[in-house]
Amino acid sequence: MWTGAYALSQYYRFLVTRDETALTTIAKTTTGLLKLLEITGDSRTFARSLRKAEGHPTPPWIAGTGEFSGLEWEQGGNNDMFKGILLGLTVAQASLCDGTVSYGEICARIKRDMSRAVTELSLAQGSSYNRLGALWLTAYSTGSALALSETKKEWNRQSNALLSGSNVTYNNGIADWSGSHLAVIQYLNFKLLSEKYPLQGIDTDTPLKRGIENIYQSFARVPMGLWSVAFSALGTMPHANAKDDALWRLREMPAPKTEVDIDQRISQAFVMSPFPSAPWKMDWSSQDRTQSLNAMPLFKGSAYRGYAWKENIFGYKANNVGGELPGADYLIAYWLGRSLGVIKDSD
Repeated sequence: MWTGAYALSQYYRFLVTRDETALTTIAKTTTGLLKLLEITGDSRTFARSLRKAEGHPTPPWIAGTGEFSGLEWEQGGNNDMFKGILLGLTVAQASLCDGTVSYGEICARIKRDMSRAVTELSLAQGSSYNRLGALWLTAYSTGSALALSETKKEWNRQSNALLSGSNVTYNNGIADWSGSHLAVIQYLNFKLLSEKYPLQGIDTDTPLKRGIENIYQSFARVPMGLWSVAFSALGTMPHANAKDDALWRLREMPAPKTEVDIDQRISQAFVMSPFPSAPWKMDWSSQDRTQSLNAMPLFKGSAYRGYAWKENIFGYKANNVGGELPGADYLIAYWLGRSLGVIKDSD
């Protein structure tokens, strides 16, 4: 998921700067995403992650074979990760495969792998956003009339859910924070697909804009970072407060991200929320579901663990000592904002 977000950040960067380095980065990133689909040898599933071969791997790590013999792959590719693969490959198709021959091998692999995934990959079956995204990208990359026809059918099944806000809600400090990040990735992916490969005869723009606006109505008072950029420019109307939230969330993110151990309870100003996080999971006996009454700046809260936009903004503990954190969260929000004119180069 984070790799797909990183690829999208570079697409927006290229739109703003026309720096060819961004395309090179997208190509390198896409090669990694394609390997996740290819290395397992089973088109019904995909790898969770890759690493250089260390020799004698133990589950969940598996040794690659053939052309992948220098790698090991991790089992457990899931729903969230597949959305990242779809996003990254859509970005590649839009930036590398339209009107250029420089990346022909990558484009051929996207066409081949998506043709397999749409019919065989378990997470691309049924009727869901995954199915819609897989069909749409397949139609885009292959030009298949059948895939396009099926994409239109699937859009008609999913459009009301997209219009309503995809069940992304907030109440008294409680939200599915990771799910809200999946949702913004989904809306951005469908927006890109609708721009680059429109579904003729179907208005995809209005449901996406209204869906983003409906989500804003739930989160208007919440500093959401990446969502804040979307709220400021991609809904049915601009929201100045969301633009301010976007700018401040990015200002709050240290660069570079340093190794820290945070627990805000040592402060006399700290107040615990009376509401638990994710109460629907019913696992208080095994998981700490406590959260702060107030949202912290990113450099103070648990959102500083790795990828900020999927973390609970009311978290008060974080420990990444001994770790090294990625910057895809900053980059996707920043370059999306720049491409929309929400963030200026002087901000």
